[in-house]
Amino acid sequence: MHSYIQEASVVKALIVVLVIYAIYLLFVRVIFPSLLRKYAGDIQQRFNQQNQGFNQEQSRKKDGEVSITFIEKNKNEKRNPDAGEYVDYEEIK
Repeated sequence: MHSYIQEASVVKALIVVLVIYAIYLLFVRVIFPSLLRKYAGDIQQRFNQQNQGFNQEQSRKKDGEVSITFIEKNKNEKRNPDAGEYVDYEEIK
């Protein structure tokens, strides 16, 4: 009778291991790839939204046409006094 109880507990443990393995396979083969596809699609959509203006600007240009866009810097922007000063120099050989 004692061995019957041990065999039953071994069978229960084996069933638990098989169920956990089946859940793992379901997650790895079905759920994880679909979550990854959804996440990649969200990133791609966000990228396309951010670059929509750039793509439209590029499509309006003809080949060989050059356009220069000037973005004015904020004049009220304060500089860090500890950053130093840029000095243009010439290299002496």
